[in-house]
Amino acid sequence: MIVFFLVLIVLTISFSYQSHISQACRAIGIRISPPEFLEMNKNGFQDGLSDPKDNIPFFISLILCLILLIISFIYFSVKVGFLSIIIFFLIFSISKILFPKYESSFFVFRAYNSIIRRHADYTRDGDKLRADAAEFLKKLIEEHYF
Repeated sequence: MIVFFLVLIVLTISFSYQSHISQACRAIGIRISPPEFLEMNKNGFQDGLSDPKDNIPFFISLILCLILLIISFIYFSVKVGFLSIIIFFLIFSISKILFPKYESSFFVFRAYNSIIRRHADYTRDGDKLRADAAEFLKKLIEEHYF
């Protein structure tokens, strides 16, 4: 059972980190967005900043956490199931506190590097519209953070 809880803790930290990345992109996207854009879209440029490659780890860690929580009820007992839920929320909350703040240089550089990489990929693939959008986001990040 100790191995079960260790796996749950590791997966919870992974899920918390992936969730933190999404919230960081939201905070950065709101900060770089002009006020008139925020009137139409309350999340700002979050969708443009979020790296599509982050979706797979997010959903895998989410699904595995849910499976482990369900297994804790079915395979072990109701007490272990509720203990698993408490551990999940406790580890999730603690890890959110320990990770860098949303607009820290860590997440800003992560978003910036993602935009630069995607801009290069779009340019290489001849997708001018997306390359121009990535260039626009890159300039906005540079204006607000560098």
